[in-house]
Amino acid sequence: MRLRPGPRVMFLLLAMSCSRANPLYTPWTDGGLPPNADAPTLELAPDSPAEAACNAPLQICGGACVDVQSDSSNCGICGMVCVQGFTCASGGCACPSQKSQCGNRCVDLLRSPMNCGACGQGCASDQVCSQGHCSTACFQGLTACSGACVNLASDPTNCGACAATCGGGKECRQARCVCPLGEVACGGACVRLSVNSANCGACGHACGSHESCSLGHCISDCPTGLVSCAGACVDTTGDSTNCGACGIKCSGGTSCAAGTCECPAGQTLCGGTCVDLTSDVANCGACASACAIGQVCDQSACAMLCSDPRMSCGGGCIDTTTSVANCGGCGVSCAMGLTCAASACVCPGTEVMCATQCADTASDAANCGGCGKACRTNEVCSAGVCTVTCAGNLVACGGDCVDLQTSLTNCGGCGLTCSGGTVCTSGRCRCMGAEVSCSGVCSDLTNDSRHCGGCLTVCDPGQICSGSRCVARH
Repeated sequence: MRLRPGPRVMFLLLAMSCSRANPLYTPWTDGGLPPNADAPTLELAPDSPAEAACNAPLQICGGACVDVQSDSSNCGICGMVCVQGFTCASGGCACPSQKSQCGNRCVDLLRSPMNCGACGQGCASDQVCSQGHCSTACFQGLTACSGACVNLASDPTNCGACAATCGGGKECRQARCVCPLGEVACGGACVRLSVNSANCGACGHACGSHESCSLGHCISDCPTGLVSCAGACVDTTGDSTNCGACGIKCSGGTSCAAGTCECPAGQTLCGGTCVDLTSDVANCGACASACAIGQVCDQSACAMLCSDPRMSCGGGCIDTTTSVANCGGCGVSCAMGLTCAASACVCPGTEVMCATQCADTASDAANCGGCGKACRTNEVCSAGVCTVTCAGNLVACGGDCVDLQTSLTNCGGCGLTCSGGTVCTSGRCRCMGAEVSCSGVCSDLTNDSRHCGGCLTVCDPGQICSGSRCVARH
């Protein structure tokens, strides 16, 4: 591999020097050099195979293609690590949605007893922090845990009980730690069996080094419309971990739509985080337009009081009858996938609650036609009925994928069975070689005494068929 000094050296040194003054970044831990690097820092020549292996906008970092716009270990540039608690959004380290930076930490000002409502504003020892206010008791629906008022039904750090933390990618739903919708727990981690190459179709079922996982099956090529990303066949137009291209991760509350990371309807991207400009006290009416201390954000304008029927929740005027983050009361958030209607968390549209998650029984393969009615790994749920999905030229017949051109039991169509010694060729039951069908049975007219020289030409007793003629038995 050809190496030469490049202009990136000066850029990296400048970034390292800036990072020492910025508590959000941790450049490198071994004296300021990237892992496995020797001084002086060298860059790969632009025409080297490794550098050319990444598709834009990804770039090579430590031998892997990464998205420096969202990778917390390579935020903005390779090797720039966001400190614990911060995430990478738009190439910069920032606090996750609903949290604020106080010093070098991300805190929830709505419930932090040390930073209640504002950084450094601590509550007394006999008080709790409830929705950004120090008080003697939590608001209705919330529980006090170490001085913070939390929702035990949906808080992943206090799920069902104080200090009960969900791990392995699980989320808190109805006071239970469960995997996100569409995922199952395999070896302590939540995975999607439909696309996970290490757990394809079932936990522990790994695909080969040159295979990808699609619909729970290991295949050599992804179906039309899907792209192989790290061994998974994904739709880059709607996959938030591969949005528009492999490795492009949506962050800051955005999700993937038509290959682009976008904020949910009614929200705007401000500083790498999706916010509601109608109620966000730090972005009231416009990004970075903060209300004064003591004011609330009511319908995109700063005010002293909320207008009916809204109520103040963390400085924002919220309709608690429809807000998923404040459903029926401030801080009472609905679990992922639920909506808020009439102050209650419910499944959206026609979906129903199955165990701990909402399911569309018309299309959910795990709950097809009803809760718990699971389809097989090679089936999909259509209109509440499990149907087989077959690759290539195969057709579903009786729950199996068959080739109608060669199947003895489905020749030319499902259920059409070849008999009488025939085989299925090009979708038709045919006799082999020089044999012909006589009364539905394949016969060799050259030596069959029942069909000697022609169908139903029977040799007399004491004769045999030889060379298509009846001759005396010797």
